[in-house]
Amino acid sequence: IVVGVMENDDCNDIRVFDTSQPMAPVHSWRGHDSSVSCLSLLPKRRVVSGGFDMTVRVWSMDSPEPELVTDSQVRGSGGHTAVWSLL
Repeated sequence: IVVGVMENDDCNDIRVFDTSQPMAPVHSWRGHDSSVSCLSLLPKRRVVSGGFDMTVRVWSMDSPEPELVTDSQVRGSGGHTAVWSLL
């Protein structure tokens, strides 16, 4: 399984690919209001994503909608910032 963000106009789309069939995504999610900046795999077929919309979203491969959405209230010195890392 490979999880990634496409390098085109759909940078806020998250796609999951099966490496044995890399041409078609197994799952695809859209929910961030701007580009996705980081991704991480979680146990139990879940993915967590962070974005320039300052949200963190937890996705299940069994659902098209996020299980959890959190809004970061942290603002950078220039105003808005992004979620850059997920631990």
